[in-house]
Parts: sequence; structure tokens; C-alpha cells
Amino acid sequence: MKLKNTLLAATALSAVSALGVQADVITVATVNNGDMIRMQGLTDDFTAKTGHTVEWVTLEENVLRQRVTTDITTKGGSFDVMTIGMYETPIWGANGWLVPLDDLSAEYDVGDLLPAMAGGLSHEGTLYAAPFYGESSMVMYRTDLMEAAGMEMPARPNGGQVALQIIQQYASQPDITERLQTDEAFAARLQKYAGQYQFAQQQQINATQYGQYGTAAASVGDIQTQGLSSEGGSYGG
Repeated sequence: MKLKNTLLAATALSAVSALGVQADVITVATVNNGDMIRMQGLTDDFTAKTGHTVEWVTLEENVLRQRVTTDITTKGGSFDVMTIGMYETPIWGANGWLVPLDDLSAEYDVGDLLPAMAGGLSHEGTLYAAPFYGESSMVMYRTDLMEAAGMEMPARPNGGQVALQIIQQYASQPDITERLQTDEAFAARLQKYAGQYQFAQQQQINATQYGQYGTAAASVGDIQTQGLSSEGGSYGG
């Protein structure tokens, strides 16, 4: 049996059981950080209480992102539960690719989630993912150095924007420009970094503006992460 996809959270196992499935194998795709490794230690207890068997697919973050994106956009149905983030959640929820978390048990107090976290994991007020941890970032900079470098801080900057400006400024220096023309490995490495920040920036735009006035589709390789129809959003029965 393959459930419709939902997000792995600290209480993901109880969230899955709330869907009312019969005893079967649940395949979980998650990142290989310490929290998720520790969660796997609860598998036997979960199986004893529910009858469900859990198979874990644990991957590096970049590999995980590509695997789950490819799977969900091609309707592969390989995973029942997956770790995704605020970039993907509102987009995939709007496309009908995720199960709405609107029928969780009383033990999971949705109202206790920080509004910013709950909002970023929702589409049109419906929660599609439950966080197991959250983080935020900020940009600190010296205005005099930015001005001297001929750079302008965006009104609402994000890490990708700032990083891309720094890379562009770095690449425009005469000695670096010359090296980019003669050192293929160096050029490929810099292009790789720029591509990663461009992807992160587009994903943030998609997540924050999706459904308001449209955005360009983001992609992982040849797979588009936006604008695809899920024909009801059901995978593998």
C-alpha cells in the first residue's frame, strides 16, 4: 500500500496512523541527520503498537531533495512519508500532492505551532506538513563595504540573493575572470555554487508568492517542481 504523501515530523508516525490505514509497510524517506537517525530507534515500538512495518530510506539532504521531487512529480509513489521543507510544502499542497493534516489526534496541538512555522507549511490556511524543528536566518553587513564594492542590499534579502551578489562580484575581478577562462575545474566549482543559490532563491520565491501572481517553475535537473497536474493527487492506491 502507498499512502498519499505527507511530511515527516517528530510526530509523523502518529500522523500516519491518524490516516486510518490497515497494517502494512510504510516507506519513509528522510535526511540522515541525528534527529532522524534517533527516530529510527522508535521503529520497533511503533510496529508493536500499530502493526505497521516501517522501511527507512535515509539520504544526504541534496540527494533526498532530488529523489523525492522526482518521485512526486512523476507519480512514482515510492514513499509514503517524506522529509521536505517550507519551499516545497505550499507548492505541493496546492497541487494536491500532500495529505492535509486536518485530522490529527488531540495529542498533537496544532495551535501550539509558531504561526510563522505553521503558515510556511500551509496552503490557503490548510496545514500540509508538521515541523520537527525550525530555524531562521538573518543578514548582517557593513553598509560602507557594500557601497565600496558597488553592491546593493535588496529590500527584503535572502541568503541566496546575497550569496549570488558576492559570487558575481568575485567573478568580475580581472584576475578571477582570467582564471575562469583557463581553469575549467575552478569555473565548474563556482558555477555549481551559483546554481545552488539560484535554486534556493527560486524555491523561496515559489513558496512565498505561489498562488498570488505566479512564478517561474523551479526544477531539479529535468524535473519541474511547479505547474504539474497530479490528477487528484493520489498515488498507488
